[in-house]
Amino acid sequence: MREPANAAVRIELSRLLAVTGDGKAATEVAEAALRLAPDDPRAAEQLASVFADEGDADRLASFADAMAMRFPDR
Repeated sequence: MREPANAAVRIELSRLLAVTGDGKAATEVAEAALRLAPDDPRAAEQLASVFADEGDADRLASFADAMAMRFPDR
């Protein structure tokens, strides 16, 4: 990756990986995006989306609760 600190690129890469069926990599990249940009709700939304796509209800529920408190306007 040419811009390793670019969270927006990681969010889009996570979307691409999720669409191609690589949920594990999509999760890892989305988690990295959230670490790079913890105040960017798009990173959190992408990670939640991957959890939903993977059918990981337990992780999605706890993550969604935490993100709803962190980003109440989203």
